[in-house]
Amino acid sequence: MNNNNQSSEDVKVVDVVCGMEVDPSKARGVEKYEGKTYCFCSDSCRESFIEDPKRYVR
Repeated sequence: MNNNNQSSEDVKVVDVVCGMEVDPSKARGVEKYEGKTYCFCSDSCRESFIEDPKRYVR
């Protein structure tokens, strides 16, 4: 039996530009790249990603 008490509010993802943890529901920006969704802590991180996504995707 899986007794996971983690709510969706506790889910965090990592901003691939700066490494900050981001709550996807509160992300300042979201972009899709090669079928994956990326969330960003700020507009500047999102813009950096858009300029050169290959730099941040491994």
